[in-house]
Amino acid sequence: MEIPQLSLEYPRVPGPNVSRLAGILCIVYWLGVALTLVFYMILIGSTGSTCPSPSFEISSVDVVIKDPLLEYTEFRYSITLANGRWSFLYNVTRSCPPTWTKFRRPDTEFCLKIIGSTDIFFTQVQVQDLCSNSKGMLAGLESDEERIFATEEAHKINMQDTFLGNMFYISGDRKTTCSTWAQVQTPQCGGLNAFSHSDKYLSTKSGYKWAPNNPDGVTVNGTTASCMILWSQKTENTVKGLVDDAPCGHKRTNYAAVRGGLCGRVAGV
Repeated sequence: MEIPQLSLEYPRVPGPNVSRLAGILCIVYWLGVALTLVFYMILIGSTGSTCPSPSFEISSVDVVIKDPLLEYTEFRYSITLANGRWSFLYNVTRSCPPTWTKFRRPDTEFCLKIIGSTDIFFTQVQVQDLCSNSKGMLAGLESDEERIFATEEAHKINMQDTFLGNMFYISGDRKTTCSTWAQVQTPQCGGLNAFSHSDKYLSTKSGYKWAPNNPDGVTVNGTTASCMILWSQKTENTVKGLVDDAPCGHKRTNYAAVRGGLCGRVAGV
């Protein structure tokens, strides 16, 4: 049964406030306060030929509410009457879509998925489109846990490929202020400082582990690599699970192919 929603300006204490007869179903309405300040009418059924009075006593009720705008968020309410007092508990659970994996970040719960194919040589723009079509963004590596997960998922695709190595785009775009040889010699452009991110939910970025002698995408002759990739290798471990800067249109080398990227989206939506 669909639960109608009320938009109210002020909170109200949960309690019976009206009852009515609908066929053989008697409905008593309670109001529960959501954190979004959207109020939901919770339906509690009681059969009978007449409706009980609004003082009809129910000792407890547990209700789960789904918001159509938050597909993967579950609001759970527990309302209890004991010793003449109402207690009201509220909990929210945010999950990921099927085939996505949830991680806890400092500021949010975040879902990750390696999206790709061994049939296509991807550019960064193509991967960004893949992520956008999945209601997400090109994601970065907030923690070592995320890096290990992404490496394992990338390796599954790599094992189906004829190339010994695979590369997967991750969040990271070289800043224009860090694109000359002189600029990258300064602390402001050292390592990750040289890159901005499409993944706005990154905090520590501790999952970014550079491959040896990287980043190396700026030479005395100018910028050669402005995007970032995560390495996978079938049999070797020299750069597997490590990060490299690469040209944004980079698709393949004799050794490795770009086969997709890491997509991310906020849990619950």
